[in-house]
Amino acid sequence: MKNIRLIVIAICLTTIAVCGYQMSQLPLWGYWTLPLLVAIWTLIVSLFYKKYNPRWLALSTLSGVLLGIGFPNSPLTPLMFLGFVPLLFIEKELNLYAPPTENTSKTLLKSSFFKKNNNDGILKYAFHAFALYNVLATWWVSNAGLAAGMIANFLNAFFMAIPFWLFHKTNKVINPAWTLDNNILQKVHADEVLKYGAFIVYWLAFEYVHLNWEISWPWLTLGNAFAQYPSWVQWYEYTGTTGGSLWILLLNILIFNILDKKYFRKEKYTKNLIQAAAWLVIPLSISALIYSNVQTTTGEKAKVVAVQPNYEPHYQKFEVSESVQFQKFMRLALQKVDSTTDYLIFPETSFDFNKVETWRSNMIVQELQNVVNRYPNLHLVMGIDAMKIYATYVTTKPEGLANTVREFDNKDGTFTYWESYNAATQITSGVDTMPLYKKSKLVPGAEILPYGALFAWLKPMFRKFGGTVGGLGKQEERSVFWTKKGHMAVASLICYESIYSDYCTGYVQKGANALFVVTNDGWWDDTPGYIQHQKFASLRAIELRRPVVRAANTGSSCFIDMLGNITQATPYAQAAVIEGEIFLNDKHTFYSVVGDILGRTARNLSIGFLIGLLLRSFFYKYTINKNVEQ
Repeated sequence: MKNIRLIVIAICLTTIAVCGYQMSQLPLWGYWTLPLLVAIWTLIVSLFYKKYNPRWLALSTLSGVLLGIGFPNSPLTPLMFLGFVPLLFIEKELNLYAPPTENTSKTLLKSSFFKKNNNDGILKYAFHAFALYNVLATWWVSNAGLAAGMIANFLNAFFMAIPFWLFHKTNKVINPAWTLDNNILQKVHADEVLKYGAFIVYWLAFEYVHLNWEISWPWLTLGNAFAQYPSWVQWYEYTGTTGGSLWILLLNILIFNILDKKYFRKEKYTKNLIQAAAWLVIPLSISALIYSNVQTTTGEKAKVVAVQPNYEPHYQKFEVSESVQFQKFMRLALQKVDSTTDYLIFPETSFDFNKVETWRSNMIVQELQNVVNRYPNLHLVMGIDAMKIYATYVTTKPEGLANTVREFDNKDGTFTYWESYNAATQITSGVDTMPLYKKSKLVPGAEILPYGALFAWLKPMFRKFGGTVGGLGKQEERSVFWTKKGHMAVASLICYESIYSDYCTGYVQKGANALFVVTNDGWWDDTPGYIQHQKFASLRAIELRRPVVRAANTGSSCFIDMLGNITQATPYAQAAVIEGEIFLNDKHTFYSVVGDILGRTARNLSIGFLIGLLLRSFFYKYTINKNVEQ
């Protein structure tokens, strides 16, 4: 075993050296970050191998691999129904060493059995599994910044391990675990509905919190896995992605119970087999029924053109002059735009419009308005950089400014206060006003320092890795862009915002008949990242029953109908322009009205579970200590 371990360490070090050298020579890293991250984590585990139980390490590795290769763009989505099973076996076996109960004999209490096995270490096995899940599914994040990507992967794995750890701790308290009957140590089975209900509640509550706090990285929400096969989850119009997460967790638990009863407990498992089959077939059948009844070609039509200019963001996008970019945008757009075009879409941060107060004096704005005015029905929706000046050359900071407002020292005893936006706007034929929508789901690290007041000491590190310390300005509520006739509206989701199910309901509640996603997916190079992002938009189309049009700087621009079907997807690293008709919808789905009711319910139930866990744990320990003293 020692020799094998040394060989593994040698392979890892060699892999790290080769990947590091290749990445130092290449302007873009492509797939090199995948073997690098796998090798780094394998090396860490190998160095601390003696702290792991080999069987449990193998099982947790299997869980991580199943989840990782079951996530898009892999076609092996059914593996998500098995991904937690090995971890559940680890939890079961670790629970054999649960703390004693009031029924445990004093002889057993004073023995070394519990003292030796009370430090269960479930957290390290769960963390290992979820670290592999994150690395295998989202390794490409490191292409935007190696250190930031590694932090994202491993910090997210730790967050994922917490609900599993809470499930294990809850199971220990609700499960009497061991009694000594006639000097024979026996296992007493817990209430399975209660203990696995706690697991589901904790996990769904975690996903809900992860969607709504500032350290948000919900890319690996379990329900997102079905973006690979949107026809399976047409019922997302009722549950959102949280319903998909619930589906995955339930089937994992049922399959675990089948295997546990068949191979370990030697009990009948027919009931569990029927339940698992039902939970697999019924949602698929419901989805097929909904799929066949949704009308995607009714309602008012709109002709849309989306432009993909293809500027590599690391070395081109912010280096090429705006005048040159403007010419390319126009050359592509005018290949498709005509008098019947209703919408023209440009991607995220297409141009820097600078101060919102002086937009109309911006030469690019004037040129764009002139082009749009040639077509009577045209509305140009585009992503932009912008800023707002709140005060110039003042000696004291004005009251009531957001914490994202930055201070510039004018070096003469005065200061200027301003705020920067990743935003979108609409230029309308024959209309002088331009609405402003501010991106409000910001990327942690890149666009916001989470909880900046608490983590102010991290600001130097964030600056070093290219993060935004001050953060970008945002808005509290969603807003949409209306046509000049006022009869229809579109939402402009900016990049990261399109992965937030509950958040996107706000656009529909404000009147959006269609969703436009303006994005810049080139930060990750030609990897699964941009394809995953594209496919997640299919889930928004299903949940809200709104057509989606994506305009990407590079990556993949496309059209998505209300069933989640993707058409006209453009290749990566190619300038392109696509044209199509969308059917606008003004009807509301159940999910667009109530939002993530499953997530909110799980959050509330988890609080109840935790309070009960603390109370029962207290009285539990009190009783045990009393027995020992006697």
